[in-house]
Amino acid sequence: MFGKGMVMATIPVDNLNRATNFYANVLGLKRGKPFPNGIRMEAGSKKAVALYLRPRTNSDHTVAWFTVVDFDKTTAELLANGVKFDRYNMPGYSDLGNGIYKFGANKVAWFNDSERNILCVSGEW
Repeated sequence: MFGKGMVMATIPVDNLNRATNFYANVLGLKRGKPFPNGIRMEAGSKKAVALYLRPRTNSDHTVAWFTVVDFDKTTAELLANGVKFDRYNMPGYSDLGNGIYKFGANKVAWFNDSERNILCVSGEW
């Protein structure tokens, strides 16, 4: 039923210009097609996030999870771009330091966007 399309995370933002700049300049996504009160940010083939203007909802969960081919390179670039990884105490995850965790054979890190939404990056599953 949904196999040929894409799924897109929709992320509420307080300030659309600030969020667009964060996703473009810090995360390296490309500005896509705007829509009323929002913009689509392209993350690769059939991958995107939609940023839309909405008052803060104080979500306390991950709103988007990005998988990457080279986790170590990506996290080094994020740190160089000023991202600070969050620290959590989670059963089943090994703390590797600097807010980077390991579960099974995979590494993962959580961080906040410019609007305080929680994002995650990991190696490919």
